[in-house]
Amino acid sequence: RVAMGRAIARRASLVLFDEPLSNLDAALRARVRVEIRRLHEELDTTSIYVTHDQVEAMTLADVMFVLNGGKVEQWGPPLEVYAEPATTFVAGFLGSPAMNFLEGQVSATGEVRLGESATLEVDPARFRIGEGRAKVTVGVRAHDVEVAGDEASFGMVVTYTEELGGETYAYGRIDGQDFVARLDPSTRVRPGDRLPLRVDAARVHLFEVEGGRSLKC
Repeated sequence: RVAMGRAIARRASLVLFDEPLSNLDAALRARVRVEIRRLHEELDTTSIYVTHDQVEAMTLADVMFVLNGGKVEQWGPPLEVYAEPATTFVAGFLGSPAMNFLEGQVSATGEVRLGESATLEVDPARFRIGEGRAKVTVGVRAHDVEVAGDEASFGMVVTYTEELGGETYAYGRIDGQDFVARLDPSTRVRPGDRLPLRVDAARVHLFEVEGGRSLKC
């Protein structure tokens, strides 16, 4: 806060923040984050903000740069980067819980197999898909999954749940692969239950197995 006050007093044209909230507790971090955003808008100055916290990056940035090993992996407006991650690194960094990654095979018709029985359908026009079947990394966010009945895409065997009041997270396995789904807090599941899940085809991400680049056209 002292450093912020100095920048304000000097009417600095450029302000550099180097992980300013890393040593604060969660409650204070949230308050100061709001204060930083407010001051940035009031001063109408350019700020460069360095952080390892994806929440800070998403809430404070007008333009976000995601670095991996010192190299820019992707940049753009935060919501755009979140919705259209260019790589598995970016997809896994943004969002809480992290995006689910599953081993799969995709056909030219858009059918994605996730093991022995689990399948998804995607629009093949959205992705660079060749002839025959190709191995891919399938990305699905916990928030893009819903409990379904007869229209279920796959079933997850629940191992444990986290009930947070406003939402519930169910952790489990899909054909031997780890998966987490966000549930309505009214949904009651127990370890061992088989949960029928559905995901909108438009919310599915496909990535190269080697290199992790997005296959979206």
